[in-house]
Amino acid sequence: MSRDFKNKQRITDLIIQGHSNAVIASRLGLTIRGVKFHVTKIFKAHNVTSRAQLIAKNSENYNLKLMQIKIESLTKELESCRLELKNTKDRLYSVSLPMGTK
Repeated sequence: MSRDFKNKQRITDLIIQGHSNAVIASRLGLTIRGVKFHVTKIFKAHNVTSRAQLIAKNSENYNLKLMQIKIESLTKELESCRLELKNTKDRLYSVSLPMGTK
């Protein structure tokens, strides 16, 4: 990963956390002018014109990721329940039949 990409990601994260350009510059050891340059590029890349839009857009993405994780978790849980049900049916079926028949 390039340093420029890492800076843009860190700056994006700090913007989302509500930090000013001055705070971002201080935290990342950049100039305010450098931060402003990255912010402009970030806005363009995300097709937004303000910090609020960037936060909202990333919030939507975050919520989508959370939903995907929840769906994956529920899918695994459902599969586990299906397997448990199948095993229970198999045990009940084998108990209900006379020995030696299936």
